[in-house]
Amino acid sequence: MLQLLKKLLKTTRLQDESLRRRASVLNILFLATFIVLVLSAVDVTALYLTGFNRLVLHRLAAIAVAISVVGALYICLKRRFYFLAASSLLIIYWLLATVMAITWGVTLPVVLLLYCALIVLSGIVLGASYAIITLATSVVTLYVIQLNIVRGAIHPNFYWQTQPPHLSDLVAFYFVFVMVGISSWLFNRETDRSLHRALRAESALQREKELLETKVAARTKELQKVQEEKIRQLHRFAELGQFSTSLLHDLSNHITTLSVDIEGMTEKQSESQIQLRIQRRIAYIDAMMQWAHDHINGKVQDTPFDGAPAIREVIKMLQPKARRLHVKLASVPAKLPVLALYGDPNRFKQLVLNLISNAIESYSAAPTDTTREVRIEGSLTANHAVRIAVRDWGGGIPGDIQKNIFDPFYTTKDTGMGIGLFVVKQIAEEYFDGNVRLTSHKDETCFTATLRRTHDQANS
Repeated sequence: MLQLLKKLLKTTRLQDESLRRRASVLNILFLATFIVLVLSAVDVTALYLTGFNRLVLHRLAAIAVAISVVGALYICLKRRFYFLAASSLLIIYWLLATVMAITWGVTLPVVLLLYCALIVLSGIVLGASYAIITLATSVVTLYVIQLNIVRGAIHPNFYWQTQPPHLSDLVAFYFVFVMVGISSWLFNRETDRSLHRALRAESALQREKELLETKVAARTKELQKVQEEKIRQLHRFAELGQFSTSLLHDLSNHITTLSVDIEGMTEKQSESQIQLRIQRRIAYIDAMMQWAHDHINGKVQDTPFDGAPAIREVIKMLQPKARRLHVKLASVPAKLPVLALYGDPNRFKQLVLNLISNAIESYSAAPTDTTREVRIEGSLTANHAVRIAVRDWGGGIPGDIQKNIFDPFYTTKDTGMGIGLFVVKQIAEEYFDGNVRLTSHKDETCFTATLRRTHDQANS
């Protein structure tokens, strides 16, 4: 019996969880209806056997038909025709309440209680909107029945109003109470369980979300590292390209000087001095190539150095080129002070060499009677920055050209690469935290590089 009861109460396999909750309540209604019908059949049979009522065949037939209909509806429920089974069972209860209202009057307590139960149950097994529909239907039905009773069209049997109360009268009330109470309890229990499952699912989802956010953050961090590494590689390649161009420009200056020295040898100048200069040029170029190799491999390290000896070395290297154009190179003051800097000395030499070389070349198209002098000024500012000024009087730079003079590949020379002043600006800004400014008035041009990166500032 217990196994059969469990099988009867087993909820149909519906995909929608709300329908599963309602189906569990509907199972209780079907079971209660079966019990009531069976008890009614037993009661009618007992009345017949005890001789209280001999006219029971039509009642037994009605009960048998009701059991058959309820059984068919229960089969529909098990085959997932939920709405058909639920609405049909409620209609049966509505018909039962309506027949009782017509037979014994709308004021019969069981009738009113049964209509109330119908309203509650329709909201549970069909949905909230159906409770409103059942309410409206019940109100209209009771009104129509009462109206016909008042007009005399219906004649209910009011004998129950004159009969003394009996304990058996509570049976109908108990049945309705139990049916509504158990249905409400089952439905609310399933609702609470669903809410608890939803809260657990929400909590699990929140944990999964936090875990996913952690994983996404970690993965994003990994991707950022990869991208940063790629960007560093691209920057290194770009820097290598700029460095190669700068090195090519620097080497071209030394090759030009070598050409001048070789021409001097053909003109039978002092061979010993020329050979010495050529050796120094070759040694310098070799040193530059080694420096380039170390730079590419990341072996070049910044060190503190004095810029004054580097300036004198560059002036000495460019003297042959200056003499060829009859240009005098002069440092101001003649004995430069200590110009303390921190960084790569070769970068600093590149900066000075490009500025002095450009100043010398400015006289290539100048009149022969022009005072040909390039003045290199080295000094310290009030905040201990190093200022290098290279001044010439080779014709000046027009105002419309000055705004583009530091752009890469911009040149006013027929054989120029347009990279020298760009390299000067890049070295001053990126390697020595400084800047380069141009001032030009009439024939005078002055490039001033202010370099702020000293050993103390690098360590601060």
